[in-house]
Amino acid sequence: MTAMNDRFFRNEQERNYFVKGLLKKHQATLIIQARNLCRDNKVEAEELFQEFTLKLLEKADWVYKGYEKDGKGVAYLSAMLKNTYRDMLRKKNRKTENEHQYGSFTRSRQKTPEDIFVEQETEELINDALKSGNFNAEDREIYHMKLTGWKQSEIAAHKKMNDNTVYTKIYRMKNHLMKMFT
Repeated sequence: MTAMNDRFFRNEQERNYFVKGLLKKHQATLIIQARNLCRDNKVEAEELFQEFTLKLLEKADWVYKGYEKDGKGVAYLSAMLKNTYRDMLRKKNRKTENEHQYGSFTRSRQKTPEDIFVEQETEELINDALKSGNFNAEDREIYHMKLTGWKQSEIAAHKKMNDNTVYTKIYRMKNHLMKMFT
């Protein structure tokens, strides 16, 4: 937890206003950088930008402190985007290494009853949130597949849909959930 003197925003509304302002001001530059990092893979670049936005919301107080320092705002955001990209690569590499070492469907440890309970509660919470939105059963199934580790291309092949359609459905559902839980 951050100490009270490390907090710059009195409430969530101020924090969201600050983040929206940053994104509005620098979005084009950051999206171009995300595409360059992802070698023009639009889907990966969008995922990177979404992860970056979530990290920006989580760490808004620290971002404010770094953004205002020496007037190097876009450079700070750019470094944060690069670090998010590196984190995504590490996560992918770790997943690939585990699949090679343990096989694609085995786990490195057994699930505890607490793990199972938390997963069930989280799944129920997400399903309730999706049911309250304007999403049909197929959309919920697509999102559930994404949550359980399916790649978007695998979902598209399984559902006999275009990759972009699956991406759009997942993107809309993620945004809806973010609005509900923030």
